[in-house]
Amino acid sequence: MKSKKQKKIKKLEIKKYLDIEKEDSYDELTYERNNLNQIKNGEGKEYDSHGNLIFKGQYLNDERQNGKIYEYDNLNNLIFEGDYSNRKIWNGKNYDKSGNLLSEIKDGNGIVREFYSDGYLKNEKVYINGVLKKVKEYIGKNELIFEGEYLNGMRYKGNGKEYDQEGRIIFEGEYLNGIRWKGKIKSYSKMFEDPNIILFEGECDNGKINGEGVEYYYNGDIKFVGEYLNGERWNGKYSFSSFNCDINIAEIKEGKEMGNLLIYHDNGNKFIGEYKQFPEKRKGKEFDQRGKLLFEGEYNFNKPTNGHIIQYNDKGEIIFEGEIFNGNKNGKGKEYNKGKIIFEGEYINGKRKKKKK
Repeated sequence: MKSKKQKKIKKLEIKKYLDIEKEDSYDELTYERNNLNQIKNGEGKEYDSHGNLIFKGQYLNDERQNGKIYEYDNLNNLIFEGDYSNRKIWNGKNYDKSGNLLSEIKDGNGIVREFYSDGYLKNEKVYINGVLKKVKEYIGKNELIFEGEYLNGMRYKGNGKEYDQEGRIIFEGEYLNGIRWKGKIKSYSKMFEDPNIILFEGECDNGKINGEGVEYYYNGDIKFVGEYLNGERWNGKYSFSSFNCDINIAEIKEGKEMGNLLIYHDNGNKFIGEYKQFPEKRKGKEFDQRGKLLFEGEYNFNKPTNGHIIQYNDKGEIIFEGEIFNGNKNGKGKEYNKGKIIFEGEYINGKRKKKKK
């Protein structure tokens, strides 16, 4: 008679990530053993997180050993039976859920197919010399979502393609330890109204977005175009709307928002210049809808601060031209009325400097 303690130990949860030979799952694994040691030895069974039997075979020091093996789907249907040799799948037969023979592995070479409960293909595994090398994975009604290489039983290690549910390629390149490592990425909107909107397309390297890329808004307008470094915008141009509906096209240099700046104001005016800190510090030229120069100089929080300013009335007639400092008229300037100069002289803090008598 086994004690309650022995019965409790008989089914022990071992939290670990499964390699592809155990299942295409990363759920917790329950292992049933015939001894009380913490290390798997002898005949054993593996279960998924829902308690479904997925594997039965021989173990030694926590590793699958030579001998008979049996693999099951989540409905407990036998999908593969065969032999391990030198810790590799060497010979065996692959079945569908009805027990019909699908394929065989001989001398370590062959294909194993697994299906969902509704009969659609789940994956197709290619073994060479007993080692899993290539896999195709599917969802839905045989919709391909991944095809690529496996190395040392590690999923997504090697070259491959990844697809979304619409059958579009969202990554093509190299995988490492399950991560998109180097290649080309494309992502689409998840919105039901228009799932065809591209949100990003570009390059990745070392597991992060590195290299050239383009970001888009949901309306299709470009958000950023340029170069990325370690997942961050590094060099390029990006566009954004201000709270006052201005359209800004700014430059990023070495990860910092600085460089050339173009602003299309909601009232039709345009700014061309450069900035070091937007919107606090920028300098350049401001033009009205007719292309007339309004201001040339420095801005602080979108207000002309230091420089040369030209002001017009609603009829487009010039009314003032001169210098400003700290936002006020300071220095030389001219005032106009219907095109004629009515004052020419100096200003101090926005007021005309009185001439000495």
